[in-house]
Amino acid sequence: MKAKICPICQNIYPANLPQCPNCQYKEPMDGKLALRVALSILFVAIIFNFLNEDNAFKNFFKKEEISNIQQEFFYGYKENNQGEIIKIPIRPMSSLSGLTKAEIYEDRIKYVNNSIIFSKLNKNYYPRQEVYNIVDNLPWISAYEVAKNGVENNPDIGVGESRHSIFVNNPELLMGFIIPDYNRGKNREDFDETDYMLPTKITWDEKNKTIRAYFDFSSYFKKHYYFKGSSFYVDETNARDLGYDWILCEDKKRVIFSSVDNISKVPYKTRGYYHRGYGCRLENGCNNYSPHQSSMDFKIMDSNAYMKFKFWKNKPLSKFQKADLIYEMYFE
Repeated sequence: MKAKICPICQNIYPANLPQCPNCQYKEPMDGKLALRVALSILFVAIIFNFLNEDNAFKNFFKKEEISNIQQEFFYGYKENNQGEIIKIPIRPMSSLSGLTKAEIYEDRIKYVNNSIIFSKLNKNYYPRQEVYNIVDNLPWISAYEVAKNGVENNPDIGVGESRHSIFVNNPELLMGFIIPDYNRGKNREDFDETDYMLPTKITWDEKNKTIRAYFDFSSYFKKHYYFKGSSFYVDETNARDLGYDWILCEDKKRVIFSSVDNISKVPYKTRGYYHRGYGCRLENGCNNYSPHQSSMDFKIMDSNAYMKFKFWKNKPLSKFQKADLIYEMYFE
């Protein structure tokens, strides 16, 4: 049997033993063998890190958490510990009547720059002239007046919180309802905020680039049962102002479009804008939304309805092209 001499204690021991049985001296590993062992360990570590989503390897590349200062600056907060869903507080309506274009632009720029979504997606934002084609000092249609008293023979139609201010103040509301004229011979003494059809919650799913807006339609339908099955239309100026010029309704539930030629068929170019119009029936007009787009009219058949929209900044090659942004509306 082959033997070897220990360099430490000088005792002879069998060559097949990895270390000296007398002094426990261990021979250094062969260079090639050491390299193979090291590479094997490295390979196992890489595979482990790739499969384990919650380990330090992933966290090293994970985006930094939003600091307290950033959370104060950005208008939103995290809804869960992972930060995957961010709840966007909804700014209340305000009066736009009598304001100059510069004053409205100043507020609008502030709202977009403070948005946790669009401060990142729309850097160097400035309102698009073709969308905010408004006139200084004009009234805007009042949410209260149009819902309670209607526009006909109403000299106060511009008094109070403006119905379109919900969009000006909340850029995350890419699409929402235009409050209709309810003054159709009904008793309007039961008027309350249910009539405004405002969103109850807006969230941002950054991972899937999806904004979700929720509306309390159960209460609305309970109160306005005679409107059930009627067509509604929306204000999509936020989407267009932020550069999303093309839209498609990819999916829906308990919703029916009023027109055969509608936005669920092919990608549709958005056209909504604010300008001097005469929907308020005032002699000098008012700043309001235009135009009424029949291809976007829809009927909500029941609560728990749902619509999913794809938005693109440039015209997509087909409706199957990946969206730049997803917007979902839930009618609870």
